[in-house]
Amino acid sequence: QLGGAIPGVPALGEGQLYIGSFDSAMVAVNTADGSIAWTTPVESWVWGGPALDGDTLYFGDLDGNFYSVNAADGTIIDSSKPDGPILATPLFLNGQVIFVTENGTVYSLTPGENPQSMEKLDGKLYTAPVAAGNLLLIAPFQGEFLLVALDRIGEPAFVSRGEVAEAESGLLVEPTAVGEPLAVGGDGGAEGRAVARGHGGERPVLTVVRDELVLREDRVVLPGTGARREPGGAPI
Repeated sequence: QLGGAIPGVPALGEGQLYIGSFDSAMVAVNTADGSIAWTTPVESWVWGGPALDGDTLYFGDLDGNFYSVNAADGTIIDSSKPDGPILATPLFLNGQVIFVTENGTVYSLTPGENPQSMEKLDGKLYTAPVAAGNLLLIAPFQGEFLLVALDRIGEPAFVSRGEVAEAESGLLVEPTAVGEPLAVGGDGGAEGRAVARGHGGERPVLTVVRDELVLREDRVVLPGTGARREPGGAPI
């Protein structure tokens, strides 16, 4: 029994489960018997789940602190405070730890160094970044774009202005990458529609019902009415 709600997905390691909670702590639970291996207090609620890389955990809190913690004993290795609350689980991509803040900033962290801002997006970021090949998918909430894809250095590869139920809404679930091109979830509140856009025109391929994707055919592609855009190219 932990002292607060657990909104994020725990990380599973070798014999231990790592859980962040609204008790402002990261906790390691022994999977064999459910006992607490260690508890590390932090400054505020831990909303997103931790990410485990080797023997190091990475996670943020609602006070805007980003932590690296020794998974063996819970010792805080390093911490930094970027530009706002951190609500989403980090991502490992190309040897970097990628995380986002509510204020719309995408950060890249080389372990042992300070986080570097990759891109500042319009809108709030509540969902985790997702890897799609060498691209990084970001889904802003109440921003200019429904979906943003960044390349390795943080430059926009393409964007989608798609339409979901209400124009002022946005995404409250992570994007979903299925093959090539891409798919994205709904706004968490209303029904929406996704269409395929390609050289053969457009056709519905799935329906977004609340926060789940319902596959209609064997391929899932870019949602909404926004077109996929190749780097430097025209919509297709």
